[in-house]
Amino acid sequence: MAVNNINAYASRLRLTGLSGSGLDTDTLVSQLMRAEKMPLNKLYQKKQLAEWKRDDYRSITNLLRGLKDNFFDVLKPTTNMRSESNYKKYTGTTSDSKIVTVSGNSSSVSGSHTISVINLATAGTAESSSGVTDLLQGNSISDYNLAGKKLRITLDGVTREITLDNYTYTAGSPADSDVVSKASTGLQALVDTAFGAGKITVSYDGNNQKINFENTGGASRITLAGGDALDELGFTAGASNRLDINQSLDALQTAFANDLTFNADGKLKFKINSVEFSFDKSVSLANMMSTINSNADAKVNIKYDETTDKFSITSKQLGYGDNISIDASYQEGSFFGTGGASGINTGSATTTQGADATVKIDGQLIRRSSNSFTVNGVTYNLLKAHSSPDTQSETVSMSLDTEGIFNNIKSFVDKYNEILSTINTKLGEKYDRNYVPFMILKLSRLSYPLELYTTGIFKSPEHSRAALICPLK
Repeated sequence: MAVNNINAYASRLRLTGLSGSGLDTDTLVSQLMRAEKMPLNKLYQKKQLAEWKRDDYRSITNLLRGLKDNFFDVLKPTTNMRSESNYKKYTGTTSDSKIVTVSGNSSSVSGSHTISVINLATAGTAESSSGVTDLLQGNSISDYNLAGKKLRITLDGVTREITLDNYTYTAGSPADSDVVSKASTGLQALVDTAFGAGKITVSYDGNNQKINFENTGGASRITLAGGDALDELGFTAGASNRLDINQSLDALQTAFANDLTFNADGKLKFKINSVEFSFDKSVSLANMMSTINSNADAKVNIKYDETTDKFSITSKQLGYGDNISIDASYQEGSFFGTGGASGINTGSATTTQGADATVKIDGQLIRRSSNSFTVNGVTYNLLKAHSSPDTQSETVSMSLDTEGIFNNIKSFVDKYNEILSTINTKLGEKYDRNYVPFMILKLSRLSYPLELYTTGIFKSPEHSRAALICPLK
């Protein structure tokens, strides 16, 4: 242990001179080592200077690249200084911008036109023939034991809890069952008290001994949220008259009026506008619809409307034509087609055909499949149809945009001059060889050892007085 302690302190001992010699060996060794390190220090200096020079070159290169990207990129025609449109720039005005707006291009000419908007281009749609969710109906029951039990019902996001009464029941005779119809404490009366009359209709199917809940009077989603009366009435918690699109396809399998089926691999496959789709039954309905909607080649949007309880498909391609096609021969599972869960047919599935935009420009009838189109160098953006297009029209005026042309050229010249000034400033900077890179040193405990913690450049002697420094030379 003693030996270890001696070794621990021995490393801190310093020999400052030989006894009686008067020599400071510490200083001698330090000066000898400094001379040995001079070549290495010079290399460090050159390395630091080369790095600063590299950074300056990189900065100038980025400035020049930015100029090229902003003013000489063919993908940016509005700022491309080599594009004809920058020097033949036209602006357009209309007498009513709520009906139509216009813009020009390099092939425009100054002048005015008249336009009557007969109708806008619309998209084709396909829709479920009827509601797609199964009836909110309980299982068969024959005995009631409901006195004091509770039922929580959620109607369009609002939850109420009702407490049930004691009811009489005679099998096969719905008229004798007062679980629904009892004047003040039957299910119908309790629901009306909780949510208001006419929003939920409760009925009893005596032949099948089942209770039904239906939305009426503008209400949409009914969910039996919980309560100890659910089992007695033949329902499970979460039963609803609308689909929960965040659930998996597998979980929704029997929630459809027409049960959803899958292929042997547990997948759902179909083809829309020649684009093949395949979904595992673990995928949510919301995810499935999002995948279809984000596919650029399918060119459709599909959604579920809980108000109508229907699916609808809308074509992204406006205008007349067969823009929604579901391949009947490529179908695995039963989402589309006859008896399909979605209620939308295969083949040419469009139920409402799209229409072309129809206008009269300078008296000439024109039809286009889009609400934005170009005629004789003028781009028209249709926003609304005239109520009486035979007698109504808008005036469109095109004029050369001299101010816009001037501003485009000025922005280029200003940026060019800014870069040129930066380059000339760098080239004209004086290099003072008296102030080369230094090693900045930090004193530790007992002024030993010295630690290198950063490098920098000092442009005047005043800078060097702020810290202990050691010039690399």
